[in-house]
Amino acid sequence: MTYTYKLTEEIARWAFEIRCERSKDWYIAFTNPTAGPWKSMKCINNKNIEGEIYRFGANEERPDIVLINDILQSIFIIEAKDSLHKLIEGNQASKSVKVVNDISYMLKNCKSSFFGEQRRRYSVYLGLLWGCEDFDSQKDIDNVITTYYELMQHYNNIDKSKIINIITQKQKEELTCYLLIKNFSEKVDYLYENYICDSMNIKLLK
Repeated sequence: MTYTYKLTEEIARWAFEIRCERSKDWYIAFTNPTAGPWKSMKCINNKNIEGEIYRFGANEERPDIVLINDILQSIFIIEAKDSLHKLIEGNQASKSVKVVNDISYMLKNCKSSFFGEQRRRYSVYLGLLWGCEDFDSQKDIDNVITTYYELMQHYNNIDKSKIINIITQKQKEELTCYLLIKNFSEKVDYLYENYICDSMNIKLLK
């Protein structure tokens, strides 16, 4: 018997998070499920002990995923939706960019010993995650990315050299995650892209 399901935001996100959980190089500091312990952002210190680094207020805006990678010295703060167009529906884009900037500011000033002084200097990148069955057109993808990039210019705590994009594609009942990095600097670091794909076991989309 084959079980059929709809590609929701939660499923698109979980498909990606499972790959991050299986990687020794990535740490999920925060995930914002529909129901669950969403209030606490955590990290592991140099003694491999996990502790809280931030607690969200009940009405505080939250990102969907916060990922930390000590090898890349990078932090990805990700907004997730079940489809591309929902990322720019209404005031979603402006709200999401502000959340990424606010969380980045908090992390850069975090005093928790579980986060550590070195991590305060990590590059913080905005990430977008969405689901699809058929790939969206390049024009539509570029439009969404450009919208976010232009909004990012109003803030100082986000690295503006690239936007990290994760696409969860559903074909029949199989889920495949793809990485698409939009670079805004002249230098494209292919080793960076390949490392992310290899460490997460996802595919590179060019």
